[in-house]
Amino acid sequence: MSILPPSLPTDGEGRFTGVACPDCSGILVIRAHRSLISFECRIGHVYSPVELLAAKEELLERRLWIGFSSMDELAKLLKDFERLGIGAADSETYRQRGAAAREQAGRLRSIIEADRPAVPRVARERSMPDAP
Repeated sequence: MSILPPSLPTDGEGRFTGVACPDCSGILVIRAHRSLISFECRIGHVYSPVELLAAKEELLERRLWIGFSSMDELAKLLKDFERLGIGAADSETYRQRGAAAREQAGRLRSIIEADRPAVPRVARERSMPDAP
């Protein structure tokens, strides 16, 4: 299944995509202006193809790190609850869940460290204008 229209829109036309805006999660419209392609949401966020890929790559990395951090913290919290005798669950339940959370956090870290974005960071930085 494709998330972009089967063909590019004609000059000045816009077509809805199945792509969410990296900034607001609104649906992006693909537009063609002569030979330039852009993606725009209803809020007004606009991306070139390279900028869209870069923003999606950065969003993915940020979300993966949030997942890693959450799993790592949960594992440590469960270990401390077990050590201090806090909570309603028995210590074996805490041990098992903590071990699973540590393993999942490790897998997420491996995924993050092995990931290679389609748009290298240097290219992303060159393609994005500096903020005023």
